[in-house]
Formats: sequence, C-alpha cells, structure tokens
Amino acid sequence: MVLFKFGDFDYLCREVPSLPVCNLFFRQLLVHPKGLPAPASALLGLPSSTSTNFTSVLSSLGSGVNPSCSIPRMAKAGGAPGNLGNIANIILFWCLLWVAFLSLQVVEDGTFPSILPMMAGLVILTVGSGYIAVDTGFTVTQYFLSDDPAKLHSTWLFVLTLIWPAVAAFSYFSVQLVVVVRVLKESKPLILFSISAVLFVLSQADYFALSNTICHGSNGKVDGSFIATLLETGAVGALFVAWRSITEDSWDGIAYMD
Repeated sequence: MVLFKFGDFDYLCREVPSLPVCNLFFRQLLVHPKGLPAPASALLGLPSSTSTNFTSVLSSLGSGVNPSCSIPRMAKAGGAPGNLGNIANIILFWCLLWVAFLSLQVVEDGTFPSILPMMAGLVILTVGSGYIAVDTGFTVTQYFLSDDPAKLHSTWLFVLTLIWPAVAAFSYFSVQLVVVVRVLKESKPLILFSISAVLFVLSQADYFALSNTICHGSNGKVDGSFIATLLETGAVGALFVAWRSITEDSWDGIAYMD
C-alpha cells in the first residue's frame, strides 16, 4: 500500500509531527491556501475562524499539520515552547558528497579547483533552497503553492529535503567504501564507515517509521527525532574516527611537525 505519492507531504506531516518542512505548509494553509478561503480550518484541525475559541485552539496546536499525535509548537509559532528540530541539512550533504569526490583524487585537496566548485554549490543551494522555503511558507508568489491544499504537495521541497539527502548519503558511503577497500585496503576504516552508515540508516528508519509510535508512547513529549538525533550523533562520531584513521599518517608526518 502506497502511503503517499511523490511530492506529497500530507501523510508525513500527519505521522511525523516534528518534520520541519511541515511548518511551511502550516503557514501556507493558515494564510494563503490555494483555492480555499484562509484559514483552511478543516485541514489544520481548527474550528471556524469566526468561532470564539479559534485563537486559543490555534495557539495550542502541536507541530505538524493536523497531526495524529501532537507535540507542542515553538512559542514563536503561536504555541507553547517546544523543539521542532532543524530543516534538513541540504548544504551539509553537498559538502559530504564533494568530500567523497575529492577522496577519489581527481583534483588535489586544498587547491582552487577543489574549493571553487564546493563554494559555488554552497551558494546555489543556500540561495535556491532558502528562496523555495520562504516562498512556500510566506507565499511571496503563488508558484510554490500546493495545487491541492490537502496533499501539501511540493516537488521542490520533496526532492531537496528527502531525496537529495538520501542520494548524497548513499553516494558518499559508496565512494568511501570503494576507496577504503580497493585503494587503501584497510579494515579499520571499512568497519567504521560501515558502522556510520548503519547508524545513519537506523536514525532515518526510526524517525520516519517510529515517530508516531514514540509520540503516543511519550504522551506527546518527544517523537522519533529524539532517538534519531542520538543515532545521527553516533554516525557522525564514527565518521570522524574513520576519517582520522585514514589521514593520521599525513597529520603525523614530518611535514606537519615544523
């Protein structure tokens, strides 16, 4: 059974309440839903805007869009203090992918040809993804409005926040494992990179598959993002130790002792 279609966030924003991109759709439905009078109360789980308790219900809404389990929203969004997490690290995954490319030694590390493409990618992704996010939430134009407000559809955000990180992470670990096995032929970094990859996969599985279960089990205090953060921290730690293990000879060499 297909839970959601490509580009649709309705299921994710209902079942994974802390998914940050859902806040953009929340504001879109609250201020400017396409083809519907604002606010789209029925889609947000709100009473009619003419109701006397509209403001109080709005301020008490949890994160997500009409979530099945509610987690308190940040004070700036009109509710009680809470933790919504961060927008997917689009830029981080670009840097990670570029580092994997540099490990192939196609260009020399630290040279202008190795730095310029990375910086160009940083600027393009920062400006591009930033504008898309702002336009989706604040409806600067109507280009990024969800055609069907109930589906919370955005192909751009779907690719940038879900597809791109997955592709970049898979490509990074694939390249690193090839380099370690075929070039360096070392077992220690192979084990460490494998541990990092497994921890990352588990973190994403926990976040997207178990968030709703954890949210209900904790009475709306946390969701899968809590455990996912711990697993991602472990993944980054293993990644750092792996990189250190394959570069320690360079740093310990005589050239760096002067």
